[in-house]
Amino acid sequence: MNGLSYVLAIINYILRTVCIMLIDWVGFATETERLSSTTTVTFLVQFFNTAFLLLLVGANMSEQPITFWLTGG
Repeated sequence: MNGLSYVLAIINYILRTVCIMLIDWVGFATETERLSSTTTVTFLVQFFNTAFLLLLVGANMSEQPITFWLTGG
């Protein structure tokens, strides 16, 4: 699971950077609105990304027709 921790951290860093850039691109009237939107969007994206990746890694994909090379064999 140690390798997965590094992968999650890297992917979450990239997603966080993209979220911040998109929020800045949209533009808000006040700094408070921008910070609130940035915090909310970043939290939701990282939460569901981490949950999805952990679910996918822990899933038994051995009998699925599309495995995305996650069967380990």
